[in-house]
Amino acid sequence: METVADCEKLPNNEYLLDDQCYAKVGPKMKDSSLCEKIEAIDFKAFCYFGVAIATDNQPLCSKIPDEYWSTWCYGEYAAAKKDLSLCPANSKLNCYGTVAGHLNDSSICDGMPDQNWADDCYSKMATVQNNTFYCGKISNYYPGSRDECYYGLARKLNDPSICYKLSDSSFKDQCTRYILHPFRG
Repeated sequence: METVADCEKLPNNEYLLDDQCYAKVGPKMKDSSLCEKIEAIDFKAFCYFGVAIATDNQPLCSKIPDEYWSTWCYGEYAAAKKDLSLCPANSKLNCYGTVAGHLNDSSICDGMPDQNWADDCYSKMATVQNNTFYCGKISNYYPGSRDECYYGLARKLNDPSICYKLSDSSFKDQCTRYILHPFRG
């Protein structure tokens, strides 16, 4: 089992091994002070999220000094607790989409007050659920939104058959080329 002593023995910042160690040990020990020792922002976010869940303390997400990762933490926390009310006011759009995806509840997206928000929510559901069905629900309020969803999912799943759902023929070609020949673009 990894302990604080194990983490302290590791060379500082060599292959981020110390950061990875603290990111595992912090949540196990329910100790957010260990997260402060981490330099890599993604490991710091995973650490604070883990401690937040372990201690039922969502405000720890605010200690993450990067807006993307802090928003990620709030969304993942709300999803883990299955509670939309835990989504902070300044990132409801991202948070609702994350919760909807984890709960597999498209009614959350259906109830969005703005079509653009609903489309973003469906895109997040598609990514979390690995399901193109939700890309198909995107209204294309902003042209290309649906294609971007399909493209992102095709790349994530490394599935060229998803590329054929794209409406833009040049984007479709780019998508299949990327997946079938990733190093030639």
